[in-house]
Amino acid sequence: MSFYSEGPVIFGGVSATTLTPGPKDPEVGARCNYQGNMYVYAYNAASDSAAYPGMIATPVVANTSYSFTITTTAGLDVPIGVVRNATFATGAYGWLLTKGFGPAYTSAAIAAGTALQPATLGLWTTGATFSVAKLLVATSAATNITGNAYFNL
Repeated sequence: MSFYSEGPVIFGGVSATTLTPGPKDPEVGARCNYQGNMYVYAYNAASDSAAYPGMIATPVVANTSYSFTITTTAGLDVPIGVVRNATFATGAYGWLLTKGFGPAYTSAAIAAGTALQPATLGLWTTGATFSVAKLLVATSAATNITGNAYFNL
């Protein structure tokens, strides 16, 4: 018989962020399944910028950690997750969405059903070169508007 594990037990949900992890908080890089969505525990290492729901989090140093930034995100950077439930202040720890439904903070108005890829500064744009999300609800004509998407990072 096989054993399947989904990671740590979640004591406080995946919405809150904290500046000082407590004894019940997981280690950075821990993964969990919460209400059908997959998350990874990460740290906002950006020196000057909070990360807002729908923004892309990319590693500070490529492929080495779960410390992320949104200020240096360039197009086609490989994201480690998407901010879903709460704004991440600089220096905060919390959960990033890696697979499931969540917000997409876009660089322009985008129609529903469009494939998304990372743009600059933590935003999403259209494109299938490196598509990791599909927009479900269209964003409005204003820039930097959040729509809903399905992510598989």
